[in-house]
Amino acid sequence: MDWELAAGMLVTAIWAALLLWGLVNIVLSARRRQMWPAVLYVWGMVGSCAVGIGVVLMFVAKSLLPYDVFGAGFLLAMSGGIVIWAVGYEASA
Repeated sequence: MDWELAAGMLVTAIWAALLLWGLVNIVLSARRRQMWPAVLYVWGMVGSCAVGIGVVLMFVAKSLLPYDVFGAGFLLAMSGGIVIWAVGYEASA
């Protein structure tokens, strides 16, 4: 295994851990029926859309578009995961 593949796997694992941690905090605070400011809902929706569009660009659009958009999809998915983590962090505070 070369170092590029290992670095990619490490970044993906960290991203997935942050995304899951944020989602768990959001679900737990929703179960406690905590009221959030409206801006958290907006940022959660933006983060969710960014993750969804990023995953589609990374894996599905490869066969539909004539050019490679994996990098753009990765950046969208990564930034959306960080936004979801931030919303989950704010919701748990």
